[in-house]
Amino acid sequence: MRKRGPGGAKDTVGELVTYPFCMSVRVASALTAGQMLWPRVTRTTMGALTALAGADALRLTYSALVDRTTGE
Repeated sequence: MRKRGPGGAKDTVGELVTYPFCMSVRVASALTAGQMLWPRVTRTTMGALTALAGADALRLTYSALVDRTTGE
């Protein structure tokens, strides 16, 4: 029986799931396929994700402005 050490299958899967470039390719592929197979549901999902991204951008902007004005 082969022992699992550093760099084993668990680490590889973890990197594939958490690495931003890999995830961006998977998300883009899923949304593209969704547009072809389920356009209404995909548009709704994309709208929700866009709103989430906008809220996150506003939060980051606010946080940067607070840090800049308080000198932290």
